[in-house]
Formats: sequence, structure tokens, C-alpha cells
Amino acid sequence: MKSLMKYGKKCMSEANSICKIVIDSNIWVSFLIGKRLSRFLQYILDEHIVIITCKSQLLELSRVFEKPKVKKLIHPDRIRSFFNFLEEYTVSIPVTTITDLCRDPKDNYLLSLSIDARVHYLVTGDNDLLALRHINNTVIINFADFEMLMGQRS
Repeated sequence: MKSLMKYGKKCMSEANSICKIVIDSNIWVSFLIGKRLSRFLQYILDEHIVIITCKSQLLELSRVFEKPKVKKLIHPDRIRSFFNFLEEYTVSIPVTTITDLCRDPKDNYLLSLSIDARVHYLVTGDNDLLALRHINNTVIINFADFEMLMGQRS
């Protein structure tokens, strides 16, 4: 846990500081399906958390929600509500940095987004991203570690 705090320590330890995070699409999809992420909403609505996204992520989410397997699990009304939620509660930025560090090239945009937005954490369930551990000052963590950090903040 100490290694996780090395880069993002400040935003989680100071009560009034703003913590910028990127949430990988796999976490969003898990949240919508409803598996084991029940407390996720309270974290993302925290006034000290700013969730950063970009056009590439919104396109990726749209493609994922079009898959027949996912369509069976998530009602179209819930998907529409989700995109409305993203519009209201996230900050979308243009991505200009180009990275080629991830074993899975389709995930490089998340690294670029993290760099451009100077986020504290990239929350993901993707082992290709987790293997990197950090990029610049962004710590790459899984949801369980993010929950632990949020618990320390309270």
C-alpha cells in the first residue's frame, strides 16, 4: 500500500484537496452490471474527486455497450442514463500525448489521458495497465486499492 501512496499520497491525505482520476472502461461496465462495485457511486460523487474522460473512452464505451453479451446484461435505458451521468459528472479533455507503453495498444489512450490531465490515479482491472504500476505521477491501481485509499480519506 505504501508504494501506491508514493505518487498520489497528497490528494488522498489532505481533506480538502482535489483528486483527479481516470476510470477504465472495464470498471464502468462492471459498475453498470452491478458486480461487486456497489459503493462505487459514493466515491465518484465525492466532491473532492474529479473524474477525467475523453472522446476515445466514450467511443470505447459505446462499442462495448453494443456487444450482444453486454446488451443482455444492461438495459438500454440504463446505458442512456449512464452517458447522461458521464456528461454531468466527468470532465472530458482532448488527448494530445501519444504513448506506446502498454502491452495492449488499445489501452494506450488511457495512459495518454492520464498524462495530459495530470491525474493522480488510473483505476483499472486490466492487468496490462496494472503491470505498469505508474506513468509519470499517475499511480495505476485496481478498484480494491482505490477503495482502500478512499477509506483512508474518510
